[in-house]
Amino acid sequence: RRSVRVVVGGCKKHRSYSTTTSHIRSSFLNYFSQNGYQPHSASPLIPENDESLTFVNSGMCQFKPFFLSEQIKPPHNKLCSVQKCLRIGGKHNDFENVGKTARHHTLFEMLGNFSFGETDKPNGQSWKHESCDLAWTFLTRELKIPKDKLYITTFEGDPETVQIWQNLGIPSDRIIQKGAADNFWSMGAPTASGTPCGPCTEIHYDQGIEIDGERLLEVWNIVFMQSSQGLNNELTPLSRKSIDTGAGLERLASVLQGRHTTFETDQFLSLISQIEQFVASKNPKLNFSSESRTPQQTVALRVIADHIRAITFLISEGLTPGHRDRPHKLRQLIRRSVTFGYVAFGLDKPFLRHLIPLVISSDIANVYTELKNIPNLEEMLNHIEADETAFF
Repeated sequence: RRSVRVVVGGCKKHRSYSTTTSHIRSSFLNYFSQNGYQPHSASPLIPENDESLTFVNSGMCQFKPFFLSEQIKPPHNKLCSVQKCLRIGGKHNDFENVGKTARHHTLFEMLGNFSFGETDKPNGQSWKHESCDLAWTFLTRELKIPKDKLYITTFEGDPETVQIWQNLGIPSDRIIQKGAADNFWSMGAPTASGTPCGPCTEIHYDQGIEIDGERLLEVWNIVFMQSSQGLNNELTPLSRKSIDTGAGLERLASVLQGRHTTFETDQFLSLISQIEQFVASKNPKLNFSSESRTPQQTVALRVIADHIRAITFLISEGLTPGHRDRPHKLRQLIRRSVTFGYVAFGLDKPFLRHLIPLVISSDIANVYTELKNIPNLEEMLNHIEADETAFF
């Protein structure tokens, strides 16, 4: 059990978490390792040899060559990873929602387990069975999420997966079949040579109330990559079937810590508390505390906390702000942070360089150790400050 110090009205309080984000991360890797999956390190956010992506935005990105080609062999037929991801622009663009909704982030972590070259087992068991069984067991036994809080969605054209879930003991009234818009996934747009795709099944957590218009929160997604989609949308079976699984770490942390927003989980609450103290030190006239802050100030703190994490990760990979492409995305993060800092707190001088060390000294830097060894850190901080100054 871990305590996170929170400053409320000048008094130090402690909020206790029995299941920390770090515990979930390590439990996932240990569990899948024990079940035959080889842990694989996270890739950089800036993709290597993949110009189709601005940044790595899901756990499967670094494994695309293994999904696409039978000639390129993975280091192991079963892999698991915890991948840092960044979504700002493109197909998955939640940028303007960050800070305003309960769970949108630019930088986040994706738990994933992957298998390549799947076939039905000699005993007749479906190649899809193991991934469903492992996911359900991890959530309900390892993480101890109550079974009666979980629902399943499947693709309406995939009765095989419905049967698998029923065989695992999930009642039929907790299995919801949906159309292709919700439960069919493709690696990209259809191409002449074919694009890998397939039905997916998801595990959802019943939050008890609607949050951002949703009562059921998706916590796990399994894609059964079994077909190739051509330009005419015709599906042909893949000779090598694969599994692509993703689970958002921050979402799981919010479920296990009983929070209705990821910004109140241990990983964010500590950072937001430190940013709050910084803001109060820079503008004492605010008479500012977490009990007295306005909804606008709460949004601003969440925006700055999210964006400063993303900024720190990007400068650790050598990126500096600029006018186009990836450097421009970094500039967007900087300027949105500055805007919220100025409007909500009256911060009229560059301040981000003072917050980056908070991320470098946080728990996440113990996982992504590159944050503690940023080359030319002072120079990178100067680049950030110069961009802030130009915006002011």
